Amino acid sequence: MKFFNTKIRFTALGYLAGIGLVLACAGGYIFEYGNSQFAPESFVDKKYSPFFYSYEYYYGISYDTQHNSRFNEAITDDWWNYLGKKYNRASVSALLIQTTSAQLDSVLKKKLPVALAQNEILKNSGDKKVNAFLEFLKWSKACETFALRTEDEWGYYGDTKPTPRASSKDMCLKLADVYARQKDTFLKTRYWFQWVRACYFNSDFTGTLAAFEKEKDAEKTTLYYRAMGYYAGALYKQKRFAESNYYFSLVYNYCDALKPMAHFSFKPQQESDWQNTLALCKTNDEKATLWQMLGIQYGDELRAMKEIAALDPSSEKLDVLLARAVNHAENSNLNDAYNSVPAEKAPGVNDYVSVFSAILDKKPQQAYKWQMALGYLYAIGKQHEKAQSMLKEARKTVPDNALAKAQLRQLQLIADVQALNRIDGKAENRLLPEFQWLKQVRSDSAFAKLRPHYTWQWLLETMAARYRKQGDALKAEWFVPSGVYYMSTANCEAMKTFLKKPDKSGYEAFGQSVYAYSYEAICEYQGIKVAYSERIEESIAFMEQAAAFGESKLLSNPFNGGIKDCHDCDHALPQKTIYTKLSTLKKMKEMYASLPNDTYNNALLLANAYYNMSYYGSSRLFYECDIVGRGYMYPATADSLLTKDVFSMTNAGKYYRMALQNAKTDEQKAKCTYMLAKCERNEWCNSINNDTYKQGVDFKAWPSFKALTNFAATKYYKEVIKECGYFRTFTMK
Repeated sequence: MKFFNTKIRFTALGYLAGIGLVLACAGGYIFEYGNSQFAPESFVDKKYSPFFYSYEYYYGISYDTQHNSRFNEAITDDWWNYLGKKYNRASVSALLIQTTSAQLDSVLKKKLPVALAQNEILKNSGDKKVNAFLEFLKWSKACETFALRTEDEWGYYGDTKPTPRASSKDMCLKLADVYARQKDTFLKTRYWFQWVRACYFNSDFTGTLAAFEKEKDAEKTTLYYRAMGYYAGALYKQKRFAESNYYFSLVYNYCDALKPMAHFSFKPQQESDWQNTLALCKTNDEKATLWQMLGIQYGDELRAMKEIAALDPSSEKLDVLLARAVNHAENSNLNDAYNSVPAEKAPGVNDYVSVFSAILDKKPQQAYKWQMALGYLYAIGKQHEKAQSMLKEARKTVPDNALAKAQLRQLQLIADVQALNRIDGKAENRLLPEFQWLKQVRSDSAFAKLRPHYTWQWLLETMAARYRKQGDALKAEWFVPSGVYYMSTANCEAMKTFLKKPDKSGYEAFGQSVYAYSYEAICEYQGIKVAYSERIEESIAFMEQAAAFGESKLLSNPFNGGIKDCHDCDHALPQKTIYTKLSTLKKMKEMYASLPNDTYNNALLLANAYYNMSYYGSSRLFYECDIVGRGYMYPATADSLLTKDVFSMTNAGKYYRMALQNAKTDEQKAKCTYMLAKCERNEWCNSINNDTYKQGVDFKAWPSFKALTNFAATKYYKEVIKECGYFRTFTMK
């Protein structure tokens, strides 16, 4: 059997360079887990967090990039302790991490660089440990030339050439010699690490193995496992894959800081190699580690879980695999199940349930984890009795841990909502405390890792769908506004009555708290809608009830009509009078009243207002509101709430024609005719589709374009020729 891993992108040598760390002296959209309600943080040890299910390479960090600095603090502590804590820790850190090779050369020549003149350690040349420390620094700084690398040096983008990383054979020999001469265990171990690493970067993999084995029985410190990483890498380079993977698993198991590195370098090849790796294990825990790594590496959590459970059904190595398996199930099989296909019929879900159940039958410690997972899968799969049974059992043993309890409560809420056949008053009162709790949890940073945001969205959508199905449109709107609801005057008034209702029940108060719109927002929408029906006085009444919404400012004078439709240009013009939605309507009311006295001017101004209040005009803000939405719309994609109104040129055309009929001069007639042509153009734009563009049609010779040629002698005509490319093209044909 061949294992395939598309994630492995660097060679073992390249990745192991990262173990070098900053000192070399030895001694970090779319949510990345998709639509998930099952949080690994509620029960999985945080040391496994990089391996939680994620669309990124590693959860929370994307890629492991701390190779040069991962052990800086630990190394500083080691040397600070070695020096007896007699010196300031910052002075130790400065020499270890900030000092350059050139500066160190000056120190060893008794010429202190200005940057190090105040370092108290360098003022104690008689301290034997200080001298030993400085001597070691000389070697470690030399090793940094091949052990450290910045991201740019990898040459990812082809703009830099990688710096040669090989150490020299001579350096390996010298480090072997200085290691052999050390009597102090602390120093000897650190020279040993430098020697192992130098051999690796000299591509002397046989030497790497021999150097490591000199201290293979040493104390199992972090430094030991750092060296073991090079040992495992050398085995890989010699194509001893079974042994390499075994030793990488030891690094992974016993050094949490190096878990991502070891996992990245873990590369099972053939089934025979894998079996040989398992045969090297000395304990069941080591085998469990290998299976866990395999399950994570290849996304085959179920196989790994079955193997680990056979060894120890209570192994902590199962936890991260359990969390990953549920998250995989959510993203691969269950997301569409909420409102469509039952999850138990989705491919693969029964496999998860089968494995979880088999492990639960083995009576593992902390069984609540498996019961929560099964309860969740059963709930979304609409196997309601099984879901309730499992979650009930989980409550008996869930630990006294805030996040674990909250996770169980969240899953119980999902199960309860999924089990609803019809939402009545009894169900509402029963669910209300849980709804309120989830609403509060969403804003509590202590529960951010619980992933309540998706459960909240799921809850809103599910409740809205259930209420609509049972014919309660008003309550459905509390949870997810539909838009179409507000096209009915009766619905608008019903919602306004509810919002003004005194002494609401607890559930009604909750509904209002999650409802998207205010009383004033509904009034604003009603005012906008009736304005396009020329019910101006009614529109004014609604806008006056809309309070601040009615006083929102427009960005241009809606009564101006230009040759070009240039919103930004109109918005940039100085505004002598700043119009709001309400003041625009009141001014229009005056114009309606004055039509009999001065028909041309008032009709023209009304036409301009209706034009600018449309999608094509410069006062689009008039129809933008909470209910309709904000931003640009297009005929093919606009919401049905106001589509007909905001794209229609009916009102503008009506009053441009009235103005034309009452025009006295050719200049006035030319202007009205051209504005009518713009209306005709816009109606044509409303009707076109992609086929029109494919036929190469940019515009047509609208009737009013033809009529405008009758006024060729006017000044306005000449301005149109100058400003309107469409008309200019038309006249040239």
